[in-house]
Amino acid sequence: MNFLYLHLLEVVLLVKILLADTDTKRNLASYQFPSNEKDFEIESTNDGISTIKKYLEIEPNIFVIDSNFTDIKTLDIIDRLSVSPLERRKKNTILTISKTKETFLLENVLKVYQVLYRPFDNNKLLNIINQMKLEFSIPNLTEEELNMYLLPLDFNINSNGCHYLKSAILHSYYYSNKFNSLDDIFSNVALEYGISTREVRDGIRSALIPFNRYKNYNSTKPIMKFFDLSKDPITPKYFISTFVTYLRLKKARNK
Repeated sequence: MNFLYLHLLEVVLLVKILLADTDTKRNLASYQFPSNEKDFEIESTNDGISTIKKYLEIEPNIFVIDSNFTDIKTLDIIDRLSVSPLERRKKNTILTISKTKETFLLENVLKVYQVLYRPFDNNKLLNIINQMKLEFSIPNLTEEELNMYLLPLDFNINSNGCHYLKSAILHSYYYSNKFNSLDDIFSNVALEYGISTREVRDGIRSALIPFNRYKNYNSTKPIMKFFDLSKDPITPKYFISTFVTYLRLKKARNK
């Protein structure tokens, strides 16, 4: 499985932003506002074809797109940019949309970081961009590192359930502020794999069976000191939150 290899840097010197809107005046206003920030490099487009070409050319860290494209529908643009596993899991898109439009189909796109309803104050847009910029400072986490931590804990790292677990860990690790509950994370994992939330939950529970069976034998390993081993079984929610806390502390010490 390909993992969430976001182009995250431990120190971000420049954030590339692509603004896509058919309304030239509105796009110009959005363009001028963050352009005063020295850490931003901004490009803009006003039609679907040029938006796709420009996105593939510059690979923006943040993609702001409006829902009003007609030559190619906005959802189709996002779908085309989500063909590769890397881009599909890159939650880098701010979708701006009229309050009068139907939104449920658009809001369920894995790539969308946040939906912003027009009209909005540009300060709100900048606040979201700055929040996304902060997340780029999180140290990168690779599949190999996850496997290195999970293998000694008796996980079958090649099982479907463990793939779901690793994806849930990555969502929680990178985007903890975006999810209100474990169900939200599981919904994103389900969307990523094209399966149901129940299949994700059942798969992760199955992946945790060997870990729970041998957790006391593994109690001397450093990571196990973070777990309350009296909990039986250790649930997906408790495992993911504790594991992510350990990873964040570990990675912070190694920065």
